[in-house]
Parts: sequence; C-alpha cells; structure tokens
Amino acid sequence: MSATESGGSWAASILRAVHASPGISRAQLVRELGLSSGLAADTVAQLRDRRLVEEIAAPKTGARGRPTGSLVAHPEGPVTAVVAISHERWE
Repeated sequence: MSATESGGSWAASILRAVHASPGISRAQLVRELGLSSGLAADTVAQLRDRRLVEEIAAPKTGARGRPTGSLVAHPEGPVTAVVAISHERWE
C-alpha cells in the first residue's frame, strides 16, 4: 500500500495538487492522482467544509457537458509555513 492509499493522505495529496496547480479541476485530480470520481468528490467536499479549498466556476469552454469547478486555496483558510533544516541543507 502506498502512502497515498492510506486514510487521510488523499486529502493531503489533493491539497498538494491544489497548491502546485491552482485552478485544477476535480477531473484533473482524478486523472493525476488515480482517484475514483466519487472519492475525489467526497474528499473535496470535506476540504471545502473545513475551509481549506474553494471550488470556483470554471471558465466557459464552449464544450458539451456539465462544467466542472476549479479548486483553489480557500481565501479564509489557514496559512502555514514549513521549514526543514538539517546539517546538510534546508528547504
């Protein structure tokens, strides 16, 4: 079992993806992370409820089908800073 297959790490994977690609859609999350659409929808809903992400209307493309929302960091969500320091490097 990989790290992304255990418990709440799907939420962490989604948060990392939103941080790396603001405006990513749930459909893109499904493809990039290998999630089922149901798991992606449920996890995104939980993250929205916790005010960690916000789903905004996607730009109109003129394509058929139901438009998907774009995920961004919630404007009132928590702000964090992480520093890793060792004797060889820092990030």
